[in-house]
Amino acid sequence: MTRKDETIICTTCPITGGACLQGHALLTRLSAAIGAAGDTLDEEFEISGAADVAGCGRPCRLAWRATRDEAWLAGDVDADLSEDEVWAAAKAGRGLVIATRQVEMALS
Repeated sequence: MTRKDETIICTTCPITGGACLQGHALLTRLSAAIGAAGDTLDEEFEISGAADVAGCGRPCRLAWRATRDEAWLAGDVDADLSEDEVWAAAKAGRGLVIATRQVEMALS
């Protein structure tokens, strides 16, 4: 299987009105590592975590989740929320999803 197409969807940060540079860098490194691993990753592969950053002038918690085929990054995450609550809120349109990366796979 080879990677065929990549779609990246981004929104601006409602706090700064601009791009989340720390979030973008984290998502880029995560996506590159997953891409380099390629088919060595099981189809059920998933990794997630959180990082506290302060590059935009105030503390901010970023949460991320990735599979072989997509990566999600949410910003300004409440530290009291569980991981499942963060992604349920993001999928429901509550909270800030900074970027998603979806990769279409082509059989070769």
